[in-house]
Amino acid sequence: MAREFLFVDTGAFYSLLDKTDKNHQNVRQVFDATTEPLITSNFIVDELVTLLRARNFAVAQIQNYIEAILNEKTCRLLRVSLEVESRAWEMLKKYKDVTFSYTDCTSFILMKDHNISKAITTDEHFRIAGFEIIP
Repeated sequence: MAREFLFVDTGAFYSLLDKTDKNHQNVRQVFDATTEPLITSNFIVDELVTLLRARNFAVAQIQNYIEAILNEKTCRLLRVSLEVESRAWEMLKKYKDVTFSYTDCTSFILMKDHNISKAITTDEHFRIAGFEIIP
């Protein structure tokens, strides 16, 4: 039986990097304890870099961290296709009363397509979308 991946969301990566973040310790413990293989997407990397730069992290501070993700040393990296983007847009329109982001919707589609039921995240939207969130 194949092992299930854990999807890693932007908030988890951010909390892991920012030692002053309120979720840092809990997320660190999850990353240290997990035996499941990790997976994320190029949209998460985009969102993470944007968040880090908005919070005044210098490129030199985050370079090794981001490159480890991009080079799949941290986790497997899925690329969001045009088809996934289209489905994510339809999902966003369908759930217009929920504050899902476009990136959230691409993550949900990828998770469903890859039979992933759990995410390391600090974002309650994953629970609303029907996924188990860790921590």
